Amino acid sequence: MRRFVRTAEGWTADGRRRAQGRGAYLCSSACAEKVIKNKRYPGLASAALGTVFKVGYDVND
Repeated sequence: MRRFVRTAEGWTADGRRRAQGRGAYLCSSACAEKVIKNKRYPGLASAALGTVFKVGYDVND
Protein backbone atom coordinates (compact mmCIF):
# COMPACT_ATOMS: atom_id res chain seq x y z
CA MET A 1 0.00 0.00 0.00
CA ARG A 2 1.28 3.40 -0.96
CA ARG A 3 0.29 6.68 0.69
CA PHE A 4 -0.40 9.85 -1.26
CA VAL A 5 -0.71 13.30 0.29
CA ARG A 6 -2.36 16.32 -1.27
CA THR A 7 -0.19 19.42 -1.17
CA ALA A 8 -0.55 22.86 -2.71
CA GLU A 9 1.17 21.51 -5.86
CA GLY A 10 -1.11 18.47 -6.09
CA TRP A 11 -0.93 14.82 -5.04
CA THR A 12 2.50 13.41 -4.21
CA ALA A 13 3.67 9.97 -3.15
CA ASP A 14 4.64 9.76 0.53
CA GLY A 15 7.07 6.87 0.70
CA ARG A 16 8.00 7.44 4.34
CA ARG A 17 4.37 7.95 5.43
CA ARG A 18 5.31 10.99 7.48
CA ALA A 19 4.17 13.94 5.38
CA GLN A 20 1.73 16.34 7.00
CA GLY A 21 -1.88 16.42 5.92
CA ARG A 22 -4.51 13.93 5.06
CA GLY A 23 -3.46 11.08 2.91
CA ALA A 24 -5.04 8.42 0.78
CA TYR A 25 -3.80 4.87 0.45
CA LEU A 26 -3.79 2.90 -2.80
CA CYS A 27 -2.83 -0.75 -3.03
CA SER A 28 -2.20 -1.20 -6.76
CA SER A 29 -2.60 0.26 -10.22
CA ALA A 30 -6.05 -1.38 -10.36
CA CYS A 31 -7.08 0.65 -7.30
CA ALA A 32 -5.67 3.79 -8.91
CA GLU A 33 -7.77 3.15 -12.00
CA LYS A 34 -10.89 2.83 -9.83
CA VAL A 35 -10.13 6.20 -8.22
CA ILE A 36 -10.61 7.84 -11.62
CA LYS A 37 -14.37 7.46 -11.16
CA ASN A 38 -14.23 8.87 -7.63
CA LYS A 39 -14.73 12.63 -7.84
CA ARG A 40 -13.74 13.12 -4.20
CA TYR A 41 -10.02 12.90 -4.98
CA PRO A 42 -9.41 14.70 -8.27
CA GLY A 43 -5.94 14.14 -9.65
CA LEU A 44 -5.04 11.27 -7.34
CA ALA A 45 -5.28 8.58 -10.00
CA SER A 46 -3.09 10.45 -12.48
CA ALA A 47 -0.48 11.07 -9.77
CA ALA A 48 -0.49 7.41 -8.75
CA LEU A 49 -0.41 6.00 -12.26
CA GLY A 50 2.23 8.52 -13.33
CA THR A 51 4.64 7.85 -10.49
CA VAL A 52 4.36 4.87 -8.19
CA PHE A 53 2.46 2.31 -10.23
CA LYS A 54 4.36 2.70 -13.49
CA VAL A 55 6.61 -0.08 -14.72
CA GLY A 56 10.12 0.05 -13.30
CA TYR A 57 9.36 2.12 -10.21
CA ASP A 58 11.36 1.14 -7.13
CA VAL A 59 8.89 0.55 -4.27
CA ASN A 60 11.56 1.36 -1.68
CA ASP A 61 11.95 4.98 -2.84
